[in-house]
Amino acid sequence: MTLAVHAPASTGSPLLSAIAEALESERVRYCQWKGHFRQDRWIAGKGDIDLLVAPESLPRFLEVLRIGGFIQTTSPDDHKLLGTAHYRAPDPESGKMLHIHVHTRLLVEAARGLVYRLPFEEALISSSRPGPLFRVPAPDLEALILVLRTTVRWASWRAVPAETREELAYLEGLADPRYQVDMLRRHLRSVGADLYRRCRAALDTGTTWRERFRTRWGLTRALGSYVRRPTLAERTIHAVAAAAWHLRGGPRLDSRARVTGGGRLFVISGTDGSGKSTCTAALAKWLRPHFRVMTAHVGRPPRSPITRLLGGLLRVAPLAVLRWAWHLSIARDRYRLVQRAWNFALDGGVALTERYPMAPNHALIGPRVRELAGQNPSRLALRMAAIEENYYARIPRPEHVFVLDVDPDVAVRRKTDEPSDYVRTRAELMLRADWSNTKARRIDAGRPLETVIADLRRLIWDAL
Repeated sequence: MTLAVHAPASTGSPLLSAIAEALESERVRYCQWKGHFRQDRWIAGKGDIDLLVAPESLPRFLEVLRIGGFIQTTSPDDHKLLGTAHYRAPDPESGKMLHIHVHTRLLVEAARGLVYRLPFEEALISSSRPGPLFRVPAPDLEALILVLRTTVRWASWRAVPAETREELAYLEGLADPRYQVDMLRRHLRSVGADLYRRCRAALDTGTTWRERFRTRWGLTRALGSYVRRPTLAERTIHAVAAAAWHLRGGPRLDSRARVTGGGRLFVISGTDGSGKSTCTAALAKWLRPHFRVMTAHVGRPPRSPITRLLGGLLRVAPLAVLRWAWHLSIARDRYRLVQRAWNFALDGGVALTERYPMAPNHALIGPRVRELAGQNPSRLALRMAAIEENYYARIPRPEHVFVLDVDPDVAVRRKTDEPSDYVRTRAELMLRADWSNTKARRIDAGRPLETVIADLRRLIWDAL
């Protein structure tokens, strides 16, 4: 199976168009059960694409996503929504992260952590027809489900969004109410036609919060056999998360999603002026809404209290032994920061590191005590040097290293907050560094920044 990636004018996303064509050619039974009314949002990477897949078609569906470059992610709340999964991949043209939310069951998360199942999966898929991009269900069923899920999800004291009413009006213009009643009779007998009409009326403008509350209470009672009730711990966590949402005025800026196949640690290396800090910040901004992301500048680790104390003493009494001790303490701080980054990656996160200690860049970040001790070091200096070197030796060798190469003259022009001779010397050291015994990828950082970041995005996604 191959994906023919091209960009039709109707969608503006070559990858999504290729996915839709491959699903048709593989005869996958599926439909986009909600959200195609707001196509511009998820094509721009601002929302997820909710696709309902028949269980027997799931292996072929996931193979299409795999070939398209999508990877699976998971979050701490996924155990509440078994039957759903999240897959993400960057759009090859815009670089925006596309998010496909795969459903094998229709689950609706409501207030207080309750999760309701609406047993219309087979009816939706059987009624599906070609849509603007993906297959879409019959408008009658889609309008019915929109009414039910909005009623159970939306807080009674909050007005229903105008966008929801607009979408519902569009679907009902194509729907047949008699078909909706028949679908309720077939698949959800506990919700009768009268209760459904009350739910629909409760979404209109002018409805009081008391009417919405009574209607919602009636619907949740009718769905009592289709609900997963949270544990006390889950209720507490849900309440805290809801309070945090209201306090910050919206969703979290960073995601808690983990890479299901395992996280990764990436090293962005280069001299001053190569753009490594700018690239690291841009990559973190790109990944953070979708994955757990950690950034770490190993060259400037968080200072431990001992390091801070030694730094203060050095300002008062610049003794050699205090300088050795300071470098030894810095080595320990760097080692502990690297440990945190690796643990973060092992837990499914993406760790982006700068100034990672490796043999080729030891001239910029590496052991210093032996060098400072001179030709005839004391026993104390040798002991401290051995401990310092042991910290660096225990730092794991990374698998994904990207070295940003830049001409010394370019580095001097870019790094204006440091003496030019200092920047030039460090740039020349990095150019002479031998990376042949590592897995480093050399990247020409003298090109425009947007091009360098685009290359790093592609390499990082290939590794994930």
